[in-house]
Amino acid sequence: MPHRWEYEDEYLEIKSAFRRAQKAGDHVLCKQLSPRVEELDGMMWRSMTSVFPELSPYRTVVEALRHTADRLNLLFPELANQNNDTGDGQFIFGVSDGRRTVQIWPMEDRGYYNIKIFDYEYIEEGVCYPGHTTSLDEATIVLSRWFVERCSIDDLHAQFSWMPREPLKLSGSRMTFE
Repeated sequence: MPHRWEYEDEYLEIKSAFRRAQKAGDHVLCKQLSPRVEELDGMMWRSMTSVFPELSPYRTVVEALRHTADRLNLLFPELANQNNDTGDGQFIFGVSDGRRTVQIWPMEDRGYYNIKIFDYEYIEEGVCYPGHTTSLDEATIVLSRWFVERCSIDDLHAQFSWMPREPLKLSGSRMTFE
C-alpha cells in the first residue's frame, strides 16, 4: 500500500488554488497562499530527502540533476530553449521537445528514481521506455544521453540493463487526466 502524506489533500487543494490565482493574475491571493505553499513544499522536500539524502544539498529535483550533470561532466538540457517544454522541476523533472521526452521523479515509497523516456520520432503517439534506479548519477546519465546526446535505446540498454530495449506495451484502454 503506497504511503499517503498526511497533508496531501491540503497540499493538492492549496497548490490548485495557487495555480488558479496565478493564471487569473490575482496577486493578493497568491501572496496570501504563498507562505503555506512554501511551508508544505519544505515539509515534502524534507520527507523526500530523508529517503534520498543525495538530494538534501539542493532545493529541487531539477537543481539536483543539473549539479549532478555538472559534476559528471555531462550535457544538461537547455531548459530555457523555447522548443523545450518543462515543468517546475521541484519534485518531478520533465523535459520534452516533441520528439523525445524524459521524466524523472523520486518515488519515496519505493526508494528509487522512476524514469520514463519517450520517443515520438517515428510514431505520433510515441513509445515509452520505463525504468528505475536508486542512483541519482544513473538517472542523470540517462537524461543526458537520451535527451541531449540523442543516443539510441539500444545504447542506453547496453549501458543500463534496467532500461528496457522494448517499449512498454499496454493492453486495454488507458485513463487520462487533463
